[in-house]
Amino acid sequence: MLVVNVMHGRGTVSNYGSGYQPVCNRLISELQSENCSYFSFLKSLLSVLEHAVEATEKAQSIVGQSGRVGCRVDAQCLATAQVRLHRVSEEVSTAIQTATASENNEEEISLNFLKQTCNALIRQCFDALYHISNSRRRFNILAEHYTDAFSSISITVLVLVDAITLMRRAHTYVTTGNTVESTTITETRHRISRCMNAACYAIHAVPGSTIRSSVDALGGGCSAPEIREMTCYLLKEAALLSRLIHSREETVNRDCVSYAYFSLENVLRRLLRGLAPSCTDTRFFAAVSQAAMVRASEEYRCFIEGALPSDDDVIRQHNLSLMLLEASAMVYLVNASCAARVQIAGKPDRCACSVLETLDKVQQALSALKGRKKLCVAQSLGDANLCSFITGLVADARRLIDNIDMSALPNPTLHGALLNRTRKILSAAGSLCIRLQCAGDPEYRIPEESGFDSNAWNIPSSHLAAISTIISAIFPNLSLRRS
Repeated sequence: MLVVNVMHGRGTVSNYGSGYQPVCNRLISELQSENCSYFSFLKSLLSVLEHAVEATEKAQSIVGQSGRVGCRVDAQCLATAQVRLHRVSEEVSTAIQTATASENNEEEISLNFLKQTCNALIRQCFDALYHISNSRRRFNILAEHYTDAFSSISITVLVLVDAITLMRRAHTYVTTGNTVESTTITETRHRISRCMNAACYAIHAVPGSTIRSSVDALGGGCSAPEIREMTCYLLKEAALLSRLIHSREETVNRDCVSYAYFSLENVLRRLLRGLAPSCTDTRFFAAVSQAAMVRASEEYRCFIEGALPSDDDVIRQHNLSLMLLEASAMVYLVNASCAARVQIAGKPDRCACSVLETLDKVQQALSALKGRKKLCVAQSLGDANLCSFITGLVADARRLIDNIDMSALPNPTLHGALLNRTRKILSAAGSLCIRLQCAGDPEYRIPEESGFDSNAWNIPSSHLAAISTIISAIFPNLSLRRS
């Protein structure tokens, strides 16, 4: 059974990172508001680092247990990472002891430590991340016999990313007085998260029988739910690594992030190769995962090269396509459950038909963007018409969702949450399209000379009227007319 935290739009298993809650945002906020002294901050940082050391030791212990069959995690790499993290922890501990011994200079000593030593400690943590990633270079989810080693390493990465981010933001704050990150970076992280969310939803649509046969073929020993859980852990890690994207990060640290991400991508590719494409659901997961990896890889490569995207038209196209990809994955998951119920009942029901129609609308919108690198509505009549087309489709999809009886879904709580999340994403996608249209022409119209043919696009005239109504409601002073 799928258990996802859809209420916050995170397509991940709900127990990911159980036992540890990231503290970076809270501590940095307290530091800025002067509700946390520099000395107290160091003690909190030490606690995070000690947790990272313990998590690494636990993973190393699990991997090193005698009699472990089919465990492809390198214990020596974990041991090296543990040594690196222990050194960092010791340095912070020594700084705390020094500050404690100097009763009147606690704050000054702590502040100087954050200013002068943080970068060196961050480098060591990135080195530990490299070795943790290297420990899974031969990992194959379908061939594994145990989940605990993989899960322990994933939690180690969660804590380590929190520690690195905590030190990086603290160092930036004490040296520049600023912790606000650029919109470009935050949007990049958001796009990467959407990629991983979509793939996580999609893996849960793959039938258990397909997963079991693939596991048997590779001699593995994990169940289908365990395979799904490990896959979602992997995807969550890939999204977590985006927190390490900073505009002024050192090259060697960027390389460590790159290695960590592409190591995870290799594990996912092994999973895709191992899953027999025996049914539509499996092929859908493969298609979504491939699209997600391509987009996320491009985002990470731009970061590694120090050239995050700056072309607004490109960024908008990426944002729109990933909104639709995530929405498509969620609706597909609901549709798979509805289809299974229909197959058992031997006849379609109204709820299943509405979900299927919603999926069709979302996938049409996503397909319309295929092959496009940017949306330049201000200069292209074709792009303007495309935005109009997509606006109509997402509006139709939203209306369909609004009319679905959530209590009639196979799993009302889960599927209702997924569809509500989809509705929000579609609203954002529709708003983006409308903003693009209005930015392209303050007196937006669809010129006849563009050769626009609503029949060719299968858009009923009522949909065009609906678009006009939506725009008029948002922009009451805007004149929408056809030339």
